[in-house]
This record gives sequence, C-alpha cells and structure tokens, in this order.
Amino acid sequence: MSEHTANEFDGEHFAEFIILTILIVLFFFGSTDIDTLSTQPTSSTSTSSSSS
Repeated sequence: MSEHTANEFDGEHFAEFIILTILIVLFFFGSTDIDTLSTQPTSSTSTSSSSS
C-alpha cells in the first residue's frame, strides 16, 4: 500500500476512469443504433468496389 499524495499521478485510477467513460458513452450512444437493426442488410448507395 503506497501513500497517495495530491501531486502523485495515479495511472491505474486514470485508466479505470477512461474505460468507464468509454463504456458509458458506448452504452448510451450505441443503444440507439441497436433499435434500428434488422435481419436484412441495408442496401448501400456507395459505389465501392472490392477486389477479390
């Protein structure tokens, strides 16, 4: 157990904060995309050609 001072940067808690922030943002903004999902793929109007 290390003592925590105000000037010491705690990388572990910073990483936890970043991960939680990303998960919360994905939960709120990603859940709106789930409502519009369908079993059939949507037809795209873009003319991207894939070479195989």
